[in-house]
Amino acid sequence: MSTPSERTANIVLKTIAAGAQVVGLTKLSSMIGKEEPTEATDYHAPFNPRGDGYQSPAGSSSGSAAAVAAYSWLDFAIGTDTTGSARRPALVNGVFQMRPTYSRAFLDGIIPVYKPWDAPALFARDAKLLKNVISAWYKSNEIIRSDTSKDPPIIVYPLDYLPIKNECQMQLIDAFLADLSRSLSAEIHKVSIASIWEQNPPSNVGGQGIEQYLHDAYIHSNFHDYYYDSTEEFRTKYEEQYQKRPYVIPFVTWKWALGKAVTQDERDQALHRLEVYKTWFLDTIMQRQERETYLVMPIAEVAPNYRDVPPPPVKRPTGFDPLILSPILGAPDVVVPLGEYEYESRVSGCKEHLPVVIDIVGLPDSDFRLIDVISGCLEMSGRPTAVETGSRIFGQLTKTL
Repeated sequence: MSTPSERTANIVLKTIAAGAQVVGLTKLSSMIGKEEPTEATDYHAPFNPRGDGYQSPAGSSSGSAAAVAAYSWLDFAIGTDTTGSARRPALVNGVFQMRPTYSRAFLDGIIPVYKPWDAPALFARDAKLLKNVISAWYKSNEIIRSDTSKDPPIIVYPLDYLPIKNECQMQLIDAFLADLSRSLSAEIHKVSIASIWEQNPPSNVGGQGIEQYLHDAYIHSNFHDYYYDSTEEFRTKYEEQYQKRPYVIPFVTWKWALGKAVTQDERDQALHRLEVYKTWFLDTIMQRQERETYLVMPIAEVAPNYRDVPPPPVKRPTGFDPLILSPILGAPDVVVPLGEYEYESRVSGCKEHLPVVIDIVGLPDSDFRLIDVISGCLEMSGRPTAVETGSRIFGQLTKTL
């Protein structure tokens, strides 16, 4: 079925041209989908080195994140992110991760999942390395947004997604936000996206609340294209060659079934709704014309997720899912390790530690400024600007709650 690739992805070529040495390939989830270790039927899932060593590495770019967390001789790794495929692994493997501003040029040579949301992703242990590598991906004549606003910066804290239930995790997040606020001289604006939509909605939404308006937008856009564009050629070739359907994990079977049922008209309507939401969010919540704005987002609640435990049944996603917000906006985001959450491991019988991170989203084209803001905050507040390999992200200096 597979044939050797005839070309190298654009961002890989640019990274090599900047002096990087490619040392190997990493594992990823099958069919570029969400896959837990017990679902990894054809190829064993990578091992997450954090905690007791038997936690899920998440996916789909699981191998990239796990490799950076495990090997000190590896400076960085490249993956992809569509709906959290890099941010989730960055969380559980406790590394820095950046998803850049959406650019079609970045997608050249990348196998698509859903092109409007697809993006390359960079994993590194050192925050300072993010800017060096991302710089190589941009053309020398490309202009990246700088801070030209006259009004003071703001940090948007969405009450729709925060706080989460893990109190220890929230203490680490809140402490970092206080440091970020001080380093930027920025106010933290706690807002309800849904309430602001209700008070000041876009025109022509028919009085629908935000969750109702976006209800099927995720499935009707992403799942449709995943079935009809991203994987149709594979299915067709396989069935022609073997006269049977290919094996795929249950998650992919479920996703295909939902995507197949979506009509082209439903898909086009979903894209329109997502574009309306994007414009409204950037103008109303992010205040892109007036402010230097940063949105803070959770990725998931931190809790043990052992690699030998099957995942819970999948839930039907909606367009208000927090993991698809930065993809909808086409905005850059950076995952920042903050500290650890202590738990009693049923594997080791000891107290172990899971990484805690925060995801920070900037305005489109603010990639370099976003990295500088994060690095500046870490340095000003005396926080580590790099994580270590192995079971604990900051060694014995880790902040644990």
